[in-house]
Amino acid sequence: MEFNLNVFLGTIAINAILCLIQLTCNTLDGKLGHIQHENTIIPGTNQKFLYWRDFHTQTWGDLVGLALILVGFTHLAHNELITKNQLMVMVFLAAVAMIGFFLMCIGPNHKPDWGYPKISKVSLGGLSHLPYFGAMTAISIMCFYHIIIGNLRGPLMWVALTGGIIYAASFITDLKVGNFDPIKYIEDPVKHL
Repeated sequence: MEFNLNVFLGTIAINAILCLIQLTCNTLDGKLGHIQHENTIIPGTNQKFLYWRDFHTQTWGDLVGLALILVGFTHLAHNELITKNQLMVMVFLAAVAMIGFFLMCIGPNHKPDWGYPKISKVSLGGLSHLPYFGAMTAISIMCFYHIIIGNLRGPLMWVALTGGIIYAASFITDLKVGNFDPIKYIEDPVKHL
């Protein structure tokens, strides 16, 4: 499979637009008062309320890492290597990922952020992120599958693998800096529900 510059540039542009939509929704949520203001502390904690741009997985991970994985997938699709059965599996995987992520984020241990500002509450930004999260999870799994069966080789394989490494590094960074820490109340959490 050959590298196609038009597919590459189109893929990068589409991913950037999808990330920009999430960032715009986050900004709009903040301006309309649907979420806490930027650079504030979550009530009852010492933890910062995080916006889209505060997450390494959103910025470096989604904007760069997942874009490169998506390049591998769009080349597979462009070359008609994604079958109808694989698309059905991807829809299932995307739905499972979205539901699992949603349930985790509305739970009582989730630290409020730009997408899920309170327990059991999702923002416009969170809603804009859910389909992206689901689709990119399925796309990443499908790229890995095509690497294993030999359809994704050469430079495009390395582009997709580099994207995976960038995403993994951004995820680890978010873990290390505490962005994924659970909520830690310093007073009675019932006041903040």
